[in-house]
Amino acid sequence: MNKTNAEKAFDELTAMGVPVVELSHYSGYFQLSAEEENSSMWVNYHSTLGDFGIHNDIHAVLDKYGLFAEWDNCAIACVMDA
Repeated sequence: MNKTNAEKAFDELTAMGVPVVELSHYSGYFQLSAEEENSSMWVNYHSTLGDFGIHNDIHAVLDKYGLFAEWDNCAIACVMDA
């Protein structure tokens, strides 16, 4: 069975230690949480970290799979098709 691009990105980000979550009440395939332990090194709404508070390594993985992340609120960034 072939994995979708979203599943591949989820697995790759999880392996990197990125705080990924699946919350059905938010949009997107999955979300990046800014409220998990050590999340501030990856995602921080109030930071100049990477592009728009999301680490550049996350952007690289998402770009590879045709995805992007957009903040829903200061705690959650939703991952969607680019």
